[in-house]
Amino acid sequence: MEELKVVVLAAGRGERLSPYTNFVPKPLMTLLGKPLIDHVICSCRDAGLKEFVVVTGYLGNVIRDHLRSGEHLGVGIDYVENVNWGLGNGSSLMAARAKLESEGHFLLTMSDHIYHSSLIRRALDGFKGLHSVCVDRVPMYLTDIAEATKVILTDNGAVTEIGKGLARWHGVDTGVFILHTDLFTSVKSRVNGVVDCMRDIISDSLLQSIDVSSLPWLDVDTFEDLNYAGQVVGAWN
Repeated sequence: MEELKVVVLAAGRGERLSPYTNFVPKPLMTLLGKPLIDHVICSCRDAGLKEFVVVTGYLGNVIRDHLRSGEHLGVGIDYVENVNWGLGNGSSLMAARAKLESEGHFLLTMSDHIYHSSLIRRALDGFKGLHSVCVDRVPMYLTDIAEATKVILTDNGAVTEIGKGLARWHGVDTGVFILHTDLFTSVKSRVNGVVDCMRDIISDSLLQSIDVSSLPWLDVDTFEDLNYAGQVVGAWN
């Protein structure tokens, strides 16, 4: 398998963490003394991934001033600005296309989903060549399952439905994907969120799941999430 670049979506406003995010972009909110995005980058780095594309938008200059070249974190970082970041994280994914045109596959992650490096290792080990999403069948650290994006799977692990409002589901989307760059030409619908992109892939029966159940991860959307993460993340290492 080729060495993957990591695309980190870090363009959003983080309204549920206002008023702090009026001045500090959500990816730089601190968890255990370290910005959220640093946790993400370091977990990927510890799994062996060293090249990153960070998609910025809201207060993007602040994020770039913090991360710079990535040398202090032991990685290399390139940047894309999504001027349409208000349209949703799907637009940020599509904005990364220019930095990936020479690539085959890439790993996609959110800047506010915190996980142990073992989850990324499992993703890399479990990847079979198709568009893939890391799925947790028994999420241990989610504080609000109703807000989670869920998936329905076939017996062989293909994703047939994805969304927050599924009445029945087999697992939760962790926000970590391995995708092929043909995604950028295969997405047909008007894109708002990453989930919209995934639905187009599902319609062609091309999205597979990688089972990361029992591995630690969580999603930080609210102050309650951030406080809870501060209680549990330190014990993962």
